[in-house]
Parts: sequence; C-alpha cells; structure tokens
Amino acid sequence: MRSKLIVLFLFLAQLLFAQLLSAQPREIELSLTGKWKLLTGEQATSQEMLWRDYDDSNWQTVNVPEAWDKQKGFEGFTGFGVYRKSVVIPSSASGRTLTLALGKIASVDETYFNGVLIGRTGEVTAGKDLEPRLYIIPDSLIQYGKKNTIAVRVFSRESNGGIYEGFGKNKTRLGIYSKVALAKLLEKPSKVAPKSVSDELQKVVRAMDNALFEGRLDIYTLFLSEAYFNNGTAYREQLLFLQSILPKVQGASAMYRDFVVYERAPNRYVADYETHLYKNGEHFITTYDERHFAKVKGEWKEIGNQTRFFEIAIRSAFMNGEVKVLVYLPPSFMRKSGKKYPSLYVLSPHGASAELWREIKLSEQLDSMILSGKMEEMIVVLPEERGSQYVNSKDGKLRYEDFFLKELIESVEEDYRAIGDAKARGITGVSSGGSAAFFLALKSEEGRKLFSSISATMPTFNRRYNEPRLDGGDPTFWQEYNITTMLEKMPKDRLAPFTFHLTVGRDDYFRPATESVIQALKAKTNRFTVAEYDGGNTFEFWTKHFSDALLFHSAQVKATQSP
Repeated sequence: MRSKLIVLFLFLAQLLFAQLLSAQPREIELSLTGKWKLLTGEQATSQEMLWRDYDDSNWQTVNVPEAWDKQKGFEGFTGFGVYRKSVVIPSSASGRTLTLALGKIASVDETYFNGVLIGRTGEVTAGKDLEPRLYIIPDSLIQYGKKNTIAVRVFSRESNGGIYEGFGKNKTRLGIYSKVALAKLLEKPSKVAPKSVSDELQKVVRAMDNALFEGRLDIYTLFLSEAYFNNGTAYREQLLFLQSILPKVQGASAMYRDFVVYERAPNRYVADYETHLYKNGEHFITTYDERHFAKVKGEWKEIGNQTRFFEIAIRSAFMNGEVKVLVYLPPSFMRKSGKKYPSLYVLSPHGASAELWREIKLSEQLDSMILSGKMEEMIVVLPEERGSQYVNSKDGKLRYEDFFLKELIESVEEDYRAIGDAKARGITGVSSGGSAAFFLALKSEEGRKLFSSISATMPTFNRRYNEPRLDGGDPTFWQEYNITTMLEKMPKDRLAPFTFHLTVGRDDYFRPATESVIQALKAKTNRFTVAEYDGGNTFEFWTKHFSDALLFHSAQVKATQSP
C-alpha cells in the first residue's frame, strides 16, 4: 500500500511540475540561418519584390549569412540586392515582443515584413563596420500559424557586402527572438527576476505613468532617483523631458504588453515592456521601454542604466540631420559631481560606425588603463563620419568640418563637464580618421584654437578620393586636405602650441605619404614622436597599437596639469 502511495505521489508531483512548466511562457527562437532567395542588379530596385506574396521561385538560393563574394555566382558584385525568406510564426508567440535579428549588413538595408517597412539602417557610402540589425516586428503585421515573408533590400559598394555576419560565437545565428532569448543571443544579462519583484515593478511603472497622465509630475518624481543617469541624461534633463511631454500624454491611459523584469545585479532590475497608449479610447502610440530600478531605503527608485559609455544623437544644421556620437565618461564621473575632465576626440576609419568601438571593447580598455594608473581620466568622444570623409563637401550640402568645430564640441562638453580648454583637449584618429585629426585641428584658425595634442594611428595621409558626392568631380578639391602641403605652408610659431604623435607600420602601403608628413614636421617642430612597428594597413595592426595614442594624449594632459 505504501509503495502505491509513493508512486501516486510521484505521479502527482510530475503532473504539478509539468503544469508549472506549461504556465511559464516558452521563449521564441526561430532560426533564419541557412537558405534564402537572392536577386541582384537594377531589377532589385522594384518595390513589388518586397511584397509578401511575390513569386521568387526562380531566384537563386544562397546561404545566409555569407558575403556576396563568397556566394557562387555573385563574386565581385556590388550594387542592389533583395533577400527573401518565408517563416511560420507559431500562435504561441502571440502577445510577445518579437525581434528580427539580421546581423550585419553592408552597407544599407531596408527590411520589410509582410510587405511593410520595419527598419532601415546604413549610409550609401558606408563600409562594413555597421551595427547589427535588430528590428522589432509590430504585432499587427504578424500572421500567426501562417506564412510570413521577410524581404531585405540591400545596397553595397563592396563585393563582400550583403548579409555577411550573424550573431553568436560563430557569427552565424540569425532569427526571430522573444525578449529573454534575444538577451541570451546578444550575451546580455538575461536572469529573469522573481515574480514578486516583477509584480511590484509593474505597479510602480503604472503609478508613475498614471501620475504623468494626470499631470502630477510631483508624484512621478517621488519614484525618480536624483542619481538618475540614463545614456547621458541626468536627473534635471529627465525632468525637463518629462515636462515637455506632459501636454501630449495628459488624459491618456496605458496597456502594458510582454512585461519582463531582469535582474542585472544585486538590487538592480530592468523592466522591459511594450506600452500601448490610448486617448479617448483610440490607440495613438506604441513605445518599447527599458527602465532601470533599484530599492533605495526600502523604496523603488528609477535610476537609469548608469552607463558611462553611451550613444547620443546630435541634430546638426550642417549635416542636415542627426549625427550619432559615442561618449565615454571616466570611472569617477558619477561620484565626483563637481569635477571637470580633459577630453579626447577619436575619429574612426571611413565607413565605420559606433559598433566598431563596441566590437573592440574600447570602454573596457579605457577603464582598465585608467584604473591601473596608466592613463589619466578623460572624456572620450567618438563621432560617426556619416560618409563625409570628415570634410565640407564642395556643394555645401554636407559640412562635417563645420559640424565638428561649431556644433559637436560645444554640445558634448557643455553636458559632460569637460574642462573646455585647448590645453586639455586632444584629437586622434585611425586610418582616414588619422588624416582628418590633422586637418580638423590645423586647417582653420577655429580648429587651431581648440586642440593642443594631435595624433594618428595607421594614417592614410594626402589621399585623393574619387567622391563626386563630396568633391563635385573636381580632383583639385582634395589638395587643401594634403597634410604635407598644409604643414609646409604653416609658419613655425603656428605649430608651436601643438604636440604630435604617429603610430605607423613598417609595411604600410601608405608609408611614403606618412614619411612626407614626418619630414614636414621635422622642419617645423621638435614636439613630435613616432612609434614604428612591424605590420601593415590592417585592422589587426591598429587595434593592437591604438593604446599608443591614448597614452600619448594622457601624457600631454598630465604635463599641462602639473604645477
């Protein structure tokens, strides 16, 4: 009898456990790695090829992700291409926030789901260092349990373009993911918080939103920590933002969808959810929110993500739109609210995006060098180039020099406690960014007033580009950016305030131009150093030796701060 009871108990326990498992929503992970349809050429510009039911049966089948030059029949191709793939999304995914993770695409993509545009990324002039495509799929577009079509139109100037890289250790994973599955794919903290914490935070979020809907900012701020800092936005700036949106949201109501809370660290939680706002019973906006909370003296407070390495967007009159800028703040920035810091401006190679600096883990490198005492604390600013070669175009439509000298520096340094003096400000760059560091600092009187230290790693000095979009077809346009000529024409006293550093490879095919710059510097100043290493013009070379530039600028800052 006892053995029967034990068997019955085990059976009931297994049944209960199965019910508990079934009560937990399963994570969605639909792989898109493998066979896709691809058509290239001018015909790929046709809009009907992006429709859900377009017949692509006669298109070539290719492996994705894989660059065009590795696909049979597409070797050497540049231009337009359209990828298509069908996928069935199960009904069990209904009610979840689903993200289409497409990996890296060179250079520009427009991504459609069932014939509707859901995301667009890239610049026509950009290269391969672009951020991974992560596009949320609006629930209204999904046909659950039926065929859905993904269509991706790509333009690339390079034969190694297309959907060339995925996610994961092998960089091959593409797919459609729910939240927790996506966090794991991106190797982000994905530990789901206990239900009790999730329930509490959902009540806090609702209380904060209701306070906004009622115009009661005083109640909202009871939940907002004065130490709030989120992607560069501090407490006071957040209050100004909230005041600006009050008229838009007063009288609204909210419905939350797929509310998930992650535990990022002890007593640090992230609420990740969709908000659907309604006014007068009509839906008027959907937002995708990620808000960071901690318990302070037993009360929940929104604290922001507290990150010191974040992306901002500066609206530029000179660039006719927004320019993305990465900002690194030093380790003591949050603790020492009154301290001001020197600044360093870092220019990337042509076509690179902010993703390049994340990929090489620049923020971790800076933290390590500063905390070990090898480098002085400083603010590091990394603006995107936006296909401009960092110049003012001949037709005046793209004016990057003006953006950099007249908008960027003032905007960043005003917000993040920079010292704001040339003696505490340096500029450096990699490859074409190295050449740009020299001409931005030296070419104009305005630039010469802003910097005291200039460096370049693996520079590509004195190049003449064939860029009609920039030079208007005039090859003489690039003469005024010739660094050798610029230095030769400058009087010695004009170079006296500057110190210079170059990091060069012995086998770099741009070495002759670099040597001419070195000779021009020798004739005018003794305040320059050159670090020479084995290697050529490669990613491996500059990432290995980029720390030389950081240490050079740190030493200049330390020298100017010494009594």
